[in-house]
Amino acid sequence: DEVMTAILWCLQKRRVEEGLFWLQELLDSELYDDVFQVMFKGWLWSFGCKQVGWFEAYYALYKKENVDEDEIVNLFYSLIRLERDMSVLGLLCLGVDFDLEPLPPTPKKDKVLLNYHDTLQVAFIRYAALGKAKSAFTIAAQMYLCDEAAAWDFLIGLGVPAQLYCMVNEQEDPDVKIASLAAAVGFLCIKGKKLPFQIVEVDAGTNKK
Repeated sequence: DEVMTAILWCLQKRRVEEGLFWLQELLDSELYDDVFQVMFKGWLWSFGCKQVGWFEAYYALYKKENVDEDEIVNLFYSLIRLERDMSVLGLLCLGVDFDLEPLPPTPKKDKVLLNYHDTLQVAFIRYAALGKAKSAFTIAAQMYLCDEAAAWDFLIGLGVPAQLYCMVNEQEDPDVKIASLAAAVGFLCIKGKKLPFQIVEVDAGTNKK
């Protein structure tokens, strides 16, 4: 637990060499499940919405039958070097507020909205289209409390990566579950603005240390 906490701290503070050291501790102990869990949580809390490209690469490696440790190290190294995005933590700190923001017309979404008859779903689509994440998260939280699976089906239908819900189903920590919901909402509110991603291999100097 202490090693995983140290890794999360290193990800937040961008302490590359220390982070790789603690990661290697888990790998040497063959605690691969813990490695993937801590990387998922690190991405969720410190990088999240804009770095969906990293998450997609992560999930592909997570589901791979045979994983080379070098692949894990390079994935971690790629994560710790990314531009941070605190949107998930920001949404959670703001919480839910039933005094929703004013909602102007969004005529470009009218054609999409014809397929939805639920008032909450219609309101969510409009808020997400306007990038009003706080109000969108409030509505998503209401849907989530009513029916978690149905809420996620709705979000996935709007473009949230289905792999995120697959990871949520493997989580026991309720804080991680609600943080994942915030990440999904943030992703929809900034859709089209996600940053490009490619794996970066550990450079020779850092690898030697």
